[in-house]
Amino acid sequence: MGAYSLKKFKLEGPSQTYKVQAQVYGYGAEKGGEKVKEVAIVGLPRAGGSLDEMWVRILKYDRKVAIAALDRVERIAAEIAHPATVPGMGAARRFETADDCRYCPFSLKNDKEMMRGCPGS
Repeated sequence: MGAYSLKKFKLEGPSQTYKVQAQVYGYGAEKGGEKVKEVAIVGLPRAGGSLDEMWVRILKYDRKVAIAALDRVERIAAEIAHPATVPGMGAARRFETADDCRYCPFSLKNDKEMMRGCPGS
């Protein structure tokens, strides 16, 4: 993580996106035969030669969070594949966006109509 993101991680904890991602990884491990009780999110400094700035957050594993996230992906895929889908980013209008999606390749803050990109939240 860059300095800003790592500082935010330390002060506010991991974003919802990271929390869900960790649960999905835990679900994958469980499906692979592991017994998963907790998942961890590790914030590593991008710059510097020391791990002294590393931060770890441990969460209780919740398979329901992972299943809900994977179901959402399937609903989005089905929506996009549907022949009646509105041109542009129409399908995305019906799904909630994250607050940390600025690095998404579809991020386009000024496209409020979502014709070429997604303004995020």
